[in-house]
Amino acid sequence: MKKLFTFCLSLIFGGVAFTAQAQVDNVFQFCYEDGTIVPDGSTVTVNTVESDYFGEPFIDSGLFVKNTSEENVYYTLHYSIKECPSGGGGFQICSGGNCITATTVLGDYEFAGAAGVRAGNMDDMRCEWFTANQTGRCVVECQVYNRGGSRTSDGQGGYTYPQNVAGSKITVIFTTEATGIDGVEAAGSNEEVARYTLDGRKLSAPQKGVNIVKYADGSTKKVVVE
Repeated sequence: MKKLFTFCLSLIFGGVAFTAQAQVDNVFQFCYEDGTIVPDGSTVTVNTVESDYFGEPFIDSGLFVKNTSEENVYYTLHYSIKECPSGGGGFQICSGGNCITATTVLGDYEFAGAAGVRAGNMDDMRCEWFTANQTGRCVVECQVYNRGGSRTSDGQGGYTYPQNVAGSKITVIFTTEATGIDGVEAAGSNEEVARYTLDGRKLSAPQKGVNIVKYADGSTKKVVVE
């Protein structure tokens, strides 16, 4: 079964909405293993069923948390389980080498403690759904919070823990169902509404290299500009 990553970016219009978006802390960003940033507000769909060391079936999000700053910083995660079949193994998330107990109970959660990530590095947050051979889907909203950290690359200088600062928020849909979508494509008649670099910076014009183009229906695709 092929893993699918689908960006469905919410289109928010109006001055108030844009003001709120500008206040999002961008030190930590969700990304893929190759470092490609997942834009704030995206919906990522994954459907590859794998097996762990004990033979338990699960679907991994394939997502990491990236520290985009030049400082060593701690982060923590807030997540909300919106939909998950009862009787399954449940949703699980790990951070800093610790994992919460897998659950199917809907509701809002905060990951206890915080994980430190060195400047420019990524942390595999192990966001996954243990299906227990259930069919259907599990929908989870995840948001990263900046907890502060040292100001030196060698880890010296002491750590501080300011009040949580809200950062990027995404929705992850784990599904055992075939979506009929091969990769990330946009309808031919769709109008382009925004364009980003691979590290999530918004572009005012096409830039040489790989651009992430967002369309009016919320879909995105990677475009190579020569």
